[in-house]
Amino acid sequence: MAGHVPAWAYVVEWPLFAVVGTAMWWRLVHPRQQPSPPPTAGQIPDPGDTPTDDPDLLEWRQYVERLRRTDEQAGDSHPD
Repeated sequence: MAGHVPAWAYVVEWPLFAVVGTAMWWRLVHPRQQPSPPPTAGQIPDPGDTPTDDPDLLEWRQYVERLRRTDEQAGDSHPD
């Protein structure tokens, strides 16, 4: 019982590492939630239909629309 303090710390530390490592492995192998099914076409909202007060988002949408129109005028239209 009169051993060195670091030796006694290792007596507690290594089993604790084993418990934490086993718990992490268990959570990796057995996730708690099952992934939800992908949404159907009717459940996906159209980005143009959603109102927003975010000026950066509105600016981004305008930029993407300008790019789309430029591509269509150049004849490089890509199918969606």
